[in-house]
Amino acid sequence: MYFGANLNWKPVPGTKLTAFVDRSLVETTLPGASGYVDDTVGMHVERPITPDLLANAGIAYSINDYVGLDRKDRVTDAGFGIKYYISPTVYLGADYRMLNRDSTSLDGNYFRDMVMFSVGTQPKIENGA
Repeated sequence: MYFGANLNWKPVPGTKLTAFVDRSLVETTLPGASGYVDDTVGMHVERPITPDLLANAGIAYSINDYVGLDRKDRVTDAGFGIKYYISPTVYLGADYRMLNRDSTSLDGNYFRDMVMFSVGTQPKIENGA
């Protein structure tokens, strides 16, 4: 069975909390596997610091069960960042992300730290929105 759900909550004006769960079938190029079933649960929060500065953080945990192989991966994805709005819809961003995969296959393990900078467009969260 494949499904997904998002729950959005605004506990105080300006703060947005999103919790999610997802189960899907994903293609792979791994020899011997026709794909894997991905079960993911996580959450993300956004909160304004000042009228033009938005902070965010999130974490997700996935279990990937490969079809046709005796392999299971556990993936942790966590990060945080900021967006500085130079106009009501254009921002400059900086993010840190940590990605860790713990696999039953010895050559499938890895740990990755990433720092990203971005320019983007998205309406900012307004107080009371």
